[in-house]
Amino acid sequence: MKSLAQLSVALCGLLATGSSCAASQTIPTSYAWTSTGPLISAKPDATHDPVSVKNPSAVYYNGQYLVYTSYITTSGTFGLEYWHFANWSDAGAATPYYLDQTAIGGGYHSAPQVFYFAPTKTWYLIYQSPQPQYSTNSDPTQPQNWTAPKNFFATQPPGTSGWLDYWIICDSANCYLFFCNDGGKFFRSSTPIGNFPNGFNDPAVVYSESNPDNLFEAPNVYTVEGTGEYLANIECIGGPDGHRFFRALWASSLGGTWQALGDTESYSTPFLGQDNVTFDPGVAAWTDDFSSGGAVIVDSNADQTDSINLNNFTFLYQGVNPNSGATSYGQIPYQLALASSKANTTTCAAANPIIPYIALNGVWNTTPESAVTVAAGTLVSLGPWPSTGGSWSWAGPNGFTSSSREIDNIALSAGANTYTATYTIGGCSYTQAFTVTVNGGSGTLISNGTYVITAINSGKAIDDPASSKTNGLDQQIYTVNDGANQQWTVNNLGNNVITLANKASGQLLDVAGASKLGGALVDQWPANGQTNQQWKVVSVGSGIFELTSVNSGLALSVVGGGTANGIGIEQLTYSGSTSQQWKFTSY
Repeated sequence: MKSLAQLSVALCGLLATGSSCAASQTIPTSYAWTSTGPLISAKPDATHDPVSVKNPSAVYYNGQYLVYTSYITTSGTFGLEYWHFANWSDAGAATPYYLDQTAIGGGYHSAPQVFYFAPTKTWYLIYQSPQPQYSTNSDPTQPQNWTAPKNFFATQPPGTSGWLDYWIICDSANCYLFFCNDGGKFFRSSTPIGNFPNGFNDPAVVYSESNPDNLFEAPNVYTVEGTGEYLANIECIGGPDGHRFFRALWASSLGGTWQALGDTESYSTPFLGQDNVTFDPGVAAWTDDFSSGGAVIVDSNADQTDSINLNNFTFLYQGVNPNSGATSYGQIPYQLALASSKANTTTCAAANPIIPYIALNGVWNTTPESAVTVAAGTLVSLGPWPSTGGSWSWAGPNGFTSSSREIDNIALSAGANTYTATYTIGGCSYTQAFTVTVNGGSGTLISNGTYVITAINSGKAIDDPASSKTNGLDQQIYTVNDGANQQWTVNNLGNNVITLANKASGQLLDVAGASKLGGALVDQWPANGQTNQQWKVVSVGSGIFELTSVNSGLALSVVGGGTANGIGIEQLTYSGSTSQQWKFTSY
């Protein structure tokens, strides 16, 4: 089956000069928020005298909000603490658990991030000490069990002076460590996901500003559901009085290029800031600063992908009463409040962006179409565009579902078969129905029985060399000789899928090693029920057939298109060559 990746290259080449096939940004660029008043404030105990609570990282897990934060004491000591409660209305009554009681210990620790690393079923707490460190736990609701700190780097990498506020996020291949330096630079380091938390490479700057205030600190990076894109929020300093606000960057891949999102670097049009926040009814405008914080991650999204839904986006931030009277940054009495975005109400385009494409017997039609009529046994695949961004879901006959964009060799029965694709991007969903009508019923193309199978290009038969019964012996073509080693018994499994048993050996025609690679040889092997011994029969007209491996989707082919006796048989992408076409003669 030819991939639509190949078709996309061809179609991109047909676009007018100056157009582009690159992924485009779909994340909203303007935001409006509502905010609560302070929900969490510093709470002293017998051995701790914090003046502020800050740098929150929050997840909703097992029916509770778990919030890990920093605190600063009256003497300027930094530390970490844990809060939990069932509802935000209960946050004010929660009692913090100070993590200097754990193996993390005392000393400077700040700016935590908590997340679940699904590949090893382990919770991680990332923090600044001031180098990036981590602790692990099997249960984030048991803060006493966090392990002793470990460093991500043996020594500070070059060029990272002033590094702070670390954030981990992973895609399917790599994990990335992002951070800032209070100097206008946004850094990235990475390691293969199988190596995490080890093996991070030297960080590199992926975005910078000449004015440090425009890219200051406190980055957090998220996967934006339904877009195939990523969002970074970074704290800035702006306005006439130097207030804190957040700007945003975006990227189409975590390891790719980061770009400004709209005009959010401006104090007057921020991602989150004084100029786009209104306070809940009855709540006074208690803060002008919207500082270090992050999205509240819910349950299954609390894993290493850090996924957020812009249609349900809440952001826990630190703010401060402008009349607090603090005389130094370390003594600012920060409190935590919750902002909810109103940028989630995306206006969806009236035009359906889905472009329908259909492939017949592995060949994609370059003209968009959503309905086709085919003969029984035709292999049909559906591959709508756009080919990048967003997410897909399918519904079809007999309860069929899929989350892939392209669905290959779909199940068909006689008459009309309707498959409906749903494409979701930027909070908007679009649908496209595909109708495939099968003529002539689901009729069996080749009846059960014994046949000699000959290649159209040579007229020579598929042959078990010397009537061998050796497992794994490669099969060949040879001049027709009426021997039992050239006779194959067809057994129909349904929907024109068959097995072929050699009469001399009793073994089945088999793709060696169940390979899905083009060029894999075809041998014989005792029946084992696997799909590499199953062949889809496709009529190409005039009593001639293509045989496609159910396991790989590749066609039974004579090696090199040869015609000489003894040439082997392999599987290859179907091209319409007569060395991939076969005639069945009843014996």
